Amino acid sequence: IEGNQTGINIEANQTALVQGESVRFNVTSATTGDGINATVSIPGIGVNRPTGPDGTTVVTIDDLGTFSASAATPNNDEFASSSSIQITVTSPSLNITQESVSFGDASVAQPENETLIVSNNASTNISIDRLRVINATPGVFRMSNSTSTVPANTDRNLTLTFAPEAPGTAQGTLRLNDQTIELNGTGTEPKID
Repeated sequence: IEGNQTGINIEANQTALVQGESVRFNVTSATTGDGINATVSIPGIGVNRPTGPDGTTVVTIDDLGTFSASAATPNNDEFASSSSIQITVTSPSLNITQESVSFGDASVAQPENETLIVSNNASTNISIDRLRVINATPGVFRMSNSTSTVPANTDRNLTLTFAPEAPGTAQGTLRLNDQTIELNGTGTEPKID
């Protein structure tokens, strides 16, 4: 800090973001804490955004990685020229309520259904690129419905069906993007009334 210049601070409402989310930067005087006019730059992604008189600006970040966001004031300003903060942006991912689904006993003549809740807590839509059931015995486990996208901040229900073709234990795997959910159930003899 030169002569009578006062230092500046840059803060962010969050430093760990999911791709497509916005971050609010606040640039303040290190002495008074008041917002100041400055420019927030993130060189790695080409951001160069002025703050308002209150020292704030909002930036949406679509690139992945760790970036240094800096705030600078003009050289002839009463404030020191710059301050910086690290921002990390990751890919959004889906949250699944469970790691496995157990159907228990199901009669060969009576398929059983279970619901798997898939949540997107990110502020952007997430595509389901890979969704499939892999069975030790083909067709024993299947999905009754599917979806290609989970909208931002929503849940989707996937209905899974266990339809044993013969008595005995069955296992399978549901693959959803980069996640794996184990499936199991036991086929029983049909009940005779």
